Order: sequence, then C-alpha cells, then structure tokens
Amino acid sequence: MEARISALKVSGCYEEQMAEITIREVLIWEFGESVLENPDFSRVVKQVTEVLMQQPPIAKALTRLINEMGLSRTD
Repeated sequence: MEARISALKVSGCYEEQMAEITIREVLIWEFGESVLENPDFSRVVKQVTEVLMQQPPIAKALTRLINEMGLSRTD
C-alpha cells in the first residue's frame, strides 16, 4: 500500500484516489479478504467512493481521516 500511496503523491488526482483506496481497505476490513474474489468489487468501491465524496460532511471527514493517518499529499 505504501508504494501505491507514494506513486499517487505525484499524480494529479491524489485526493480522489486516496479516498478510493481508503474505502477499499475499509470494505476489505469489514467484509473480509474474500470480498476481493467478487468480480464487481472494484466497481462497487468506485461507486461507494463517488456517492460518499458527493456528501460534503462525509468527504470532509474522510479527508480528515486520511490526513490523520499521515497519508496527506505533503507527507
């Protein structure tokens, strides 16, 4: 995960991609590794992320969580 994060720090869509990575990891944690076997998992992650990020309070909380985990772009 660290290598993916480092690569994202130089990309133009860092915040959106970090949100997606965070949501993905939360879903895996919540539902277990077997969720990765579902062929629709990536699509579901994208859709969940898009819906959540359209809600300003949730987007703000997710951004704060990413920053508190030390994953902000400036790290």
